[in-house]
Amino acid sequence: MTIFDCLTSYGPYPNRPGPEPWQLGQLLASLDQFGIHAALVRHAQSLSHDAMQGNIRLIAEIEPHRHRLFPCWVLGPHHCGDFPTPADLAQIMEAN
Repeated sequence: MTIFDCLTSYGPYPNRPGPEPWQLGQLLASLDQFGIHAALVRHAQSLSHDAMQGNIRLIAEIEPHRHRLFPCWVLGPHHCGDFPTPADLAQIMEAN
């Protein structure tokens, strides 16, 4: 049986409890410890700071682990300028 975690996050964010693990290596170790083969993962920075910067950081940081970590981007409307237009965003996501 293959176990796939579909709600995973890592990275620093404000008010995280001190002993709670948040680094990518700790996430991978936890997945191994519990026998989880792969995960859909987002970067905590995408929710607490700048979503697009968090998305780009996520792609770069999980690159060596793409065989088991699948990016989950945090998105929002493009009308305020924080995100590309839907067509441009689709191209960026497809490229990554």
